[in-house]
Formats: sequence, structure tokens, C-alpha cells
Amino acid sequence: SPAPGRRSRPASAAATAPVNAGSITALDSRRTSPAPSRSVPVSEWVLYTPMDFAEAAAIGESFKQGLPVILNLTRLKDSHHQRMIDFCGGMTFVTGGRLTPITDTVYLVGPAWLELTKQMRSQLAESHHLGE
Repeated sequence: SPAPGRRSRPASAAATAPVNAGSITALDSRRTSPAPSRSVPVSEWVLYTPMDFAEAAAIGESFKQGLPVILNLTRLKDSHHQRMIDFCGGMTFVTGGRLTPITDTVYLVGPAWLELTKQMRSQLAESHHLGE
């Protein structure tokens, strides 16, 4: 008998039927393959220098559109750094992308199709606007 205030669920054939091993799909085979690498100049990537975690949604929207995002955390309160990194890490994990540190406070939130070259990394690290 169920606990007070709770209803018991009716037993269904589907809930008790054995699982057909042929119907189980491995997680890796369900993921879509990333689009082939394409060349997008670093100058066309989106730069965000958030001052508050509330700006995470805008960062997510740009990333959702497939744009590489340069995330500069120098103006974000220290207490929000890890939260923003976790948010961006979740986005990249779900999509097969990458969260790559460029400096201690600058990260590349890269879509799955992006291949970060040494030249791109150097351009990002040397960029005048990243150390603000």
C-alpha cells in the first residue's frame, strides 16, 4: 500500500516486460557527429566580458548559434567565476564542444566543429582586449 497522500502506479506490461537487447542504443551512437571543421577567422568570434552571471543566457544564445565564444572573466565577480565556467562547460559537454583556457581568466567556448590551432591560440592570447 502506498504512503499516505501518494497514489500507487498501475502495473503495466511495458514496465515489467524484459528489455530486448537489440533495442538498446549506446549513448555514443545516438550523438550526432560534429560538423566538419570550418575556418572562421578569430576576428569573427564573439567576445563576452560579463559583469554578472545573468549574462550567461546571452553567451548561451551565441554558442547555440554555433559561434565560437571568447569568454573574458576579468570583470566578473570572483564569486561567479566557477559558476560561469560550470555553465559553459555544461554547454560544451552536451554539444561535443570544448571549453579551453586561453589565460587564467579567458576561455574559448568552442563548438564541436572548431579545431583550435596554435596560431589561433596565439592570436587569442596576444589580443589586446583580453587582458582588460
